Amino acid sequence: MSTEVEKKTEETKNETTWQKLMKVAEFRMLIYVIPVAAIITVLALLLGK
Repeated sequence: MSTEVEKKTEETKNETTWQKLMKVAEFRMLIYVIPVAAIITVLALLLGK
């Protein structure tokens, strides 16, 4: 039991900030939503003239 806890703490120490953020579902959603929203905004501005 204690060896499992030690392994998990070692794994979390080795993770980078990016890897920790990618485990958060809301952050992963923003990675996809923001570029799509930017593309739609640019298309709307170009086609709206």
